[in-house]
Amino acid sequence: MKRALLKSHNLIGDGLYVGPVAEKWYREHGHEFDEVHLYTLKNHATSLYEGMGVPWKIVFEPEPPYDLEIDFNVSKAFQISDQKKCHLVNSYAELAGVSPEGLEPVPNYRPPEMEVPDHLRNLVMVSPHSMSCASRGNPPGPANKMLAWPKWKPSLAMLRDEYPDSPLVFLGAPEDKIPSAKDGGFDTFESDYLLGIPMPFLANIMKYAKCVITVDNGMGHLAASQRANHFYMASGSLSLHFITPWGNKNLRVFHLKPLTDEVDPVVMRWALLSAVRDWKAKE
Repeated sequence: MKRALLKSHNLIGDGLYVGPVAEKWYREHGHEFDEVHLYTLKNHATSLYEGMGVPWKIVFEPEPPYDLEIDFNVSKAFQISDQKKCHLVNSYAELAGVSPEGLEPVPNYRPPEMEVPDHLRNLVMVSPHSMSCASRGNPPGPANKMLAWPKWKPSLAMLRDEYPDSPLVFLGAPEDKIPSAKDGGFDTFESDYLLGIPMPFLANIMKYAKCVITVDNGMGHLAASQRANHFYMASGSLSLHFITPWGNKNLRVFHLKPLTDEVDPVVMRWALLSAVRDWKAKE
């Protein structure tokens, strides 16, 4: 019995780009193996691998022996992308030994179809947190992905004006609450949050969203996988060729360069307003 082991120990965004490459690898080489295992982490993102077009067995400990092993190591992929100025999917393709031809720079995640109730349709979704932001390091460093909270205010006010009939909700992990105004943030209500939602259901909600506004985080790449109207605030610490989901035709990019604390909130508001007007023109 021939068996292959594919490994992805990655954060949400990096893991989502495994999908297009793994699907192509399986299409070209899957017939060579009796079993294909995916060795990944057991967490809230595990279910994403079930919608990538590969009928693999998901395992949390390897079950050797294997005749082939492929490690979708994002650090090695980053080195390839940095050297060749190519997208992450191209670098993953090199690690997997397949041609990048035909691969789109966008996740291929296909969630199971789920009923989305009316109150979760037509949302304006904002995801301002990033687990990989340097400001969340130990010790914390200068923010390279997340914005200082006051920077959001003009854009949020504009979104509420442009979408008066659509609830504005903040996405994230259960602990991703925004500090109150007295603590340097801005005041929100519990009804303004949509936190800790299982990934397959959240992807279905994104299909019906008016728009999704994110910093460089997993929620942004999940939105791209559903071809949502997506305003992607790309990190200035990464070149735009590396992980930007260019394959999403509804994407607009705002490059936070060189550091997020230098972003002019008025410029950010106008960039987002331009995207909103374009999306509304297509409705």
